[in-house]
Amino acid sequence: MFPQGKTFLTSIIADCEFFEPIAAVQRDARDRLLAERLRPDRSRDYSIASEYPLVLGSEGTRHSICVAPRDDALEARAIVAHANLWLRTMISNSHSDGMGQIKLALVGNVATGTQAQGKGWMRKLLTEIERRARSQGADAIVLWSDLTDFYQKMGFVPAGNELRIMLSVPKLSQLDRPTVWTPEGYQTGKLPHDLMHRMLELRALGFKQPFFQLERSIHEFSELLKIPDLALFVGHSPAKKGIDAAMGHHDRSIDFYFIIGKGADMQGVIHEWGTTDMNLLLGGAGAIAQCGGLEEIMILVPPTIEEARSTFLHQASTSIEGHAMAWVKPLSPESKHLVDRALLNGFIWGLDSI
Repeated sequence: MFPQGKTFLTSIIADCEFFEPIAAVQRDARDRLLAERLRPDRSRDYSIASEYPLVLGSEGTRHSICVAPRDDALEARAIVAHANLWLRTMISNSHSDGMGQIKLALVGNVATGTQAQGKGWMRKLLTEIERRARSQGADAIVLWSDLTDFYQKMGFVPAGNELRIMLSVPKLSQLDRPTVWTPEGYQTGKLPHDLMHRMLELRALGFKQPFFQLERSIHEFSELLKIPDLALFVGHSPAKKGIDAAMGHHDRSIDFYFIIGKGADMQGVIHEWGTTDMNLLLGGAGAIAQCGGLEEIMILVPPTIEEARSTFLHQASTSIEGHAMAWVKPLSPESKHLVDRALLNGFIWGLDSI
């Protein structure tokens, strides 16, 4: 799997090697492993790498860690396990809290080959991930998984909060209907930068301060919006329609946006959104859901949402469930309270999770 005469060896622990899949043949093998383990029952006409472009794409190999048995012959070396490690910065929207920022090592696309399970490869991989995270100055490791017993044994604990709110489409249909549409160009990376800036601004509104989010550049946002089976909707108050059309700013002067779906994940779920007015957002979501013939739609909400908005959501809901946002392992006693505070008073949006 390695090009002849080259070795991309990062480190060795006992009987295994860790390496980045720089060669195309290595990335193909990695993607087959991930597709087999992470979406075996889902038929898709796009690659799993396209669902995670920033960490599985050709430019993101530094975030990809593959495991191979050390005693395999070079030409026969097989990838037995994989995980992404992506260092991100979490910052507060408030400049007055004096906390600054924390560095989180996000871990995702964790998989072990069918024939390699139960042999300790994942435990060795997580040990390597922690070593790398520490060397890169991370304050904590964050991941998403249902394997609670395993990760608890590895020192991870539930962290943060997330509300999963089921919204009644008939109730939403009674709200005022804003102007809502799908902007052209987001699936090809041609969305205007000022529109993306506006969406990031909207995403920060309406939460108790301080509110923490992962930093996201316009380039990263543009790449994430290309993920297959992702639907982006934007809109504004009906009163703005004539003004915007006259000024030629129809696509830029928006009051809300929301994203549904993310590849094989988050289908039927609004997992990222921002708005100046919750009434407009829910009215727009109701219109889209009704067009799709749905009776309910789910929205993921940070519990730090302002009280007026929370009340509005409760009135439109059929059920509300609270869940831990992620699993976290703080990497130093000095930064643990900062990590706990940021995750408790912040949110990792669906588009940022891996």
